[in-house]
This record gives sequence, C-alpha cells and structure tokens, in this order.
Amino acid sequence: MKILSLNHRPNGVTFYRGQNVFQELCRQTGWTFDTVDPKNFDIDKLPGYDIYFDLRPTKQENINMIYLAWKAGLKIWIDLDDLLWQIPAANSASVNWSPEADENLKKALANADIVTTTTDALAEAISRFLYHGEALSEETKKYFTNIVLCLQ
Repeated sequence: MKILSLNHRPNGVTFYRGQNVFQELCRQTGWTFDTVDPKNFDIDKLPGYDIYFDLRPTKQENINMIYLAWKAGLKIWIDLDDLLWQIPAANSASVNWSPEADENLKKALANADIVTTTTDALAEAISRFLYHGEALSEETKKYFTNIVLCLQ
C-alpha cells in the first residue's frame, strides 16, 4: 500500500500528525508514503497510490484533492486533532474558522474511509458526520492495527 500526503501547511502539526505516524505505520506494515508539496504534484500520478491522507481539510483545495483521489479509487484518510468548529472566539485560532471551512470539513468527513483523532471524545464528536468511514483515536488500543484494517 502506498500513502500520499500533500503537505499544504508544513509545520510541527503536519509532521507529528502525519509523517511521524506514517513512519511507524510503514515500519509495522511495509507500506510506503510520499509527502509532497501540492504545487509540485502531478495529478496523473494519483493512480500510483492506494491511500490519500489529509490533515484538517478545511479549504476548497483539500476538497478538490479528496474528490480526485476518491475518483481515482484511493481510500481517504482524514486526521483531526481539534474540534475545529468549537474553538472559542477568545482563542486566536478561531480566526481561521468560517462557514466555508465548516462546510468543507463536513464534506471531507462524509467521504472519509477513516478519520484519526487525538482522543476518544473527539472521535465520538465527529462520528455523526461520517457517511461510511470509521473514527479512531490515538487512545484506542491497537491504533495502528485498526488503521490498517480500515484502509485495506
């Protein structure tokens, strides 16, 4: 299995929530992954992957890639580390939230095969938006085993 992650916002979160997890998952399974800058990604290469990973898909560009990946037959893996639609206005991160971001995130969740989260409470909170996928938290026993089962 080969995972594609387009790194829209390179930072510590994308490293620890994505690349760090991929390295362990690949160590355990023999899978491989590529983390690519979206500006340098050729859409024609999508069929060479099995899984598309996206972290906090709140922008239209995220939804476009999810759609293209789904159309190419890839499994969709979304990761959320915060209950983004409930960030208090007093928190400076709330300026990044909008009705468009809310709608995009719900679209992404509805199309996900798996959503990984930081806590069981977050997994439970987002599960109502999932159409056919499963939400797993890092608190879950056999976290990596369950990811593999959902994505095979």
